[in-house]
Amino acid sequence: IELVKDAQTKDRNPTLRDAVVQSAFYEGLLILGCGINTIRLCPPLVICQEQVDKVVEILDKCLSMQKTK
Repeated sequence: IELVKDAQTKDRNPTLRDAVVQSAFYEGLLILGCGINTIRLCPPLVICQEQVDKVVEILDKCLSMQKTK
């Protein structure tokens, strides 16, 4: 997932990436920063729909929290 300041200019946003990684960790989701402004998801090969839904819920919450700041 690439995080940018502006969708048109595609200006990288490493500060947002770091904040999302940190807030996801506090929510119980371990995600990895990759490169300057990218988040890497590394799900196991065996994952159920409930777990996928939880990951999406946590990511949505973390991204939404950063938008309001």
